[in-house]
Amino acid sequence: MSNATIEQGYIQQYRANIQLALQAQGGKLVPFVDSGRYQGKQAMVVEEIGETTTRTRTARHEATPRMDLDHAPRWVTPVMEDWATIIDKKYDVVKRLTDPTSQYASSAAKAFGRSKDQAILDAFFAASRSGQDGSGTTAFPASQDIAVDVGAAAATGLNVAKLRAVRKLFTENHVDLDQEQIYMAITAQQEDDLLADIQVTSRDYSPDYALKDGKITHFMGIRFVSSQLVTKNGTTREVPAWVKSGLHLGIWDEMEVEVSKRDDLSYNWQIYASQHFGATRTNEKKIVRVLCAE
Repeated sequence: MSNATIEQGYIQQYRANIQLALQAQGGKLVPFVDSGRYQGKQAMVVEEIGETTTRTRTARHEATPRMDLDHAPRWVTPVMEDWATIIDKKYDVVKRLTDPTSQYASSAAKAFGRSKDQAILDAFFAASRSGQDGSGTTAFPASQDIAVDVGAAAATGLNVAKLRAVRKLFTENHVDLDQEQIYMAITAQQEDDLLADIQVTSRDYSPDYALKDGKITHFMGIRFVSSQLVTKNGTTREVPAWVKSGLHLGIWDEMEVEVSKRDDLSYNWQIYASQHFGATRTNEKKIVRVLCAE
C-alpha cells in the first residue's frame, strides 16, 4: 500500500473522529437553535412567514378571500473558521489520528463548537440581513429587552422577576410555549444569582425541582444552558432567552480536514481543519435580551 493511500486513510479516519467528537462535545448552544446545510459561496435565504387570520363569511357565494402573507426573508452569511496543530513525528501518528478518543480530535471539536456558539451568540442581538436581496438590515428592538432593574430598586442580576418577565413577553408576542421550549444561556454569575434565590432552590416553591447535582437545569419552563461566552457590556451581561425557531445556524459544507507532512518543521505532521458556517436571527419576537448586572 502506498504512503499516499495510508495518508488518505488517516485523513478520512480523523475527519470521522472529529465529526463524532462534535456530536458528543460540540457547541453547547448548537442543539437548541434551528440549523440547515447549504452549498455554494452565496448567502442563503431563511424566510419567516408572518401571522395570518381567517375570514368570517356572512353571505352565500361570497368572493374567495385573498390573504397576503407577510414574507420576511433573512440571510445567513458564512465565514470560514479553521484550526491546525502539529504532531511530532516521534509519537505514534497512526494511533493519535485514528483513535476516536484522541485529544487531537477532541480539541478540534471543542474549538469548532465554541466558534459556532460564538456565531450564535453574536447573531442574537446584532442587526440581521433582510430584504429580498439581503441588502437591508433589521435591528434588534428595545421592546425585546428586560431591564436591568426588574424586580429590584436598582440594577440587579438574574432573578425570578426577570424570568417571569421573559415568559410574559413571549406570551404577549404570541409565541406558543406549549409547542416551543424557552432556552436561556447563562454564565456562572447568573447561575449563582439564581442559587441565592430560595424560590428557585426550594421544593416548597417548585415541585418540579430545578437543581441537579447543584446545577440549575430549568425553572418556570425555561431551560438553562451554561456558557461563559455570553456577551458582557461593561458591568451588564446581555443574557439571551429564545425559542429554537428564533435563530438559525447555517453550515455550508462538511468539515475539510488535511493531514500532511511539513518539510519546514522537521517533517512533522500537521493536522488542519476548516468549516464554513454562520448564524442569523429569524424573528425578533422569539428572542429576548435579559440585562443582568455583574
